[in-house]
Amino acid sequence: TRLLPLWRACGFALGFAPAMVGERALFATVEAVETFVEEHYDEQLAYLRDEADRRPAEGDGRSARGSVDGVAELVRVIAACRDDEVSHKLDAASRGSPSEAQSRLVAGMLHAWARMIDTGSRLAVVASRAV
Repeated sequence: TRLLPLWRACGFALGFAPAMVGERALFATVEAVETFVEEHYDEQLAYLRDEADRRPAEGDGRSARGSVDGVAELVRVIAACRDDEVSHKLDAASRGSPSEAQSRLVAGMLHAWARMIDTGSRLAVVASRAV
């Protein structure tokens, strides 16, 4: 995307700002980002699996590039990437889980922050596809 320089700056800010606030904010950010990434990967995997169902098997006269085997390999790679992101999400969730002493206000602020990240991420995908 032509917006990559902007996304890099946003990514830096998204890591830097919560790190300045504190550990819980940082882990809440990682969890929110990885939750979005997991969903995004799942959408891509569903598309690719549907695509594989529509493609003929290798050896029917089409090139390997258009084969089910080629798509299946891409699915395996993307699924492995998604699984790696899920492990980051689970790690952040376990490290940043609120203590019993944490106030409802702090928990509410972290939830609102996570929603902002989700919304911003979704808007970034839409913008990237449009540009």
